[in-house]
Amino acid sequence: MREKKIEAKKLHAMGFSMRQIAKVLGVSHPTISRWLKEDSTPRADPYIQLYKRTPHKLKSRLKALLELSSSEKGRSRVLSKKAIFRRLELDLSMLGISSYHKFCKYLEVFIREEYGSKEKLEKKRRPRKELPRYHTPKGSVIREPAVVEIDATGYTVGDRLYTILLAIDTYSMHFFEPMVVENKTKDIKHYNKAINGYDLAEYLIHIFSEYGLPYALKYDGDKVMNNELISRGLKRLGVRTIRAYLPNQKVIERAFRDIKDELRYLTHNVQERELVFEKIADAVNTYNMREHTFKHLGNRPVIPQELFSQLSHHYSPVSEDELRKAFREEAIRTVRNNTVQWDGSLYEVHLIDPYRFEPHRLGEYGRKRSAPKVLCTRDIDNLVRIELFDLRTGEYLGEGRLVSVEEVLSPSEKKELKNKRKRVLRRARKIDKELSAIEESLQEQTDVRIESSASGSLEDLMELAQEIEEEEIW
Repeated sequence: MREKKIEAKKLHAMGFSMRQIAKVLGVSHPTISRWLKEDSTPRADPYIQLYKRTPHKLKSRLKALLELSSSEKGRSRVLSKKAIFRRLELDLSMLGISSYHKFCKYLEVFIREEYGSKEKLEKKRRPRKELPRYHTPKGSVIREPAVVEIDATGYTVGDRLYTILLAIDTYSMHFFEPMVVENKTKDIKHYNKAINGYDLAEYLIHIFSEYGLPYALKYDGDKVMNNELISRGLKRLGVRTIRAYLPNQKVIERAFRDIKDELRYLTHNVQERELVFEKIADAVNTYNMREHTFKHLGNRPVIPQELFSQLSHHYSPVSEDELRKAFREEAIRTVRNNTVQWDGSLYEVHLIDPYRFEPHRLGEYGRKRSAPKVLCTRDIDNLVRIELFDLRTGEYLGEGRLVSVEEVLSPSEKKELKNKRKRVLRRARKIDKELSAIEESLQEQTDVRIESSASGSLEDLMELAQEIEEEEIW
């Protein structure tokens, strides 16, 4: 039993969960929990006693210095621990705190007792928009084998911005092959806009078909990751999803910095697009084959690629056909004149039973008969063919073949066209107002001239009428 207890503590230090340890050692989950809690009885903290002996006046001064804040260059600034220690050094020495090191330990206890946590102190002295930057994690991120984290980052070479989509095994810290896309939209500020749901689906199909299905996929709150196509496909494959709400819950961010450090050296004199793609792949491979020390692995040097090859059996094998079937598009469409329209494309319907939609079903005959609706599906890489299914029974009805495609604009082109139409409408309204003002002015001038000439001779009136007629013709 003693050997199992030692082994349980080793596995827990390596990052395995208590349930996994219980399954490996053949021991119940509560027993593992009790073993891990042994030898962790709290000892008397001397700084708690110092806090209790601190005079109320000194506590008030220390709280005032901790909450002191000012704004500089758009960010809040607070006093450093060193500055606070210097201002209270005499009073603290009388309390028995004679060094800066002791003050830091005492300050941790003081903040916990007075505020509850460092986060609550930050709420007192920072504006709300800066609080996520000072969030402290509640323990280390739990890392289990076969959990993949996915995210995108941007990298600039010359005047070109590239979006790099990467996935990482959170336990071994092994990166899968990257997907690189060049942002061609001018003055783009958000690099993740260059990747859509179809790109992400193709990327997941590629890595899952090569390495297998993971236990879970971890991602942040980006719209691309929350795409219906992606969430539906992962649900069909049985892959759990884990949401990382804060940056400190993502293990991939630190690895991004290492890869970009390598890229700065590899791309310092590279401009060609194809060479940039190669250098990004080289930087990822270099990271995978280089030794690293990770806290969850006991700070011992490991090579991600070698460690991942030892844990690859945690990934479930799956074929590419299964993956493409899971990541299929779905839509409910209406069949009219043996055709179906979908995203600007027209498909000609070929049914197994040509008389399937004859008006014999309830609600599809008489004066209120309605065109039949069907469930359409299509592969993300094959827009030529769609499959049709009955909405009520799920029965396969037939297929549709592409016959025509309307010109489909990209999101940036649609936005530019929309803004252009708005500018034209604004200009037209402005011109209408100017014309109305000119007409009113001319009418007022004409009325004045008629009134002034009313007492004149008939010849003057004839001459005025001729002038007005010439102005209208002009």
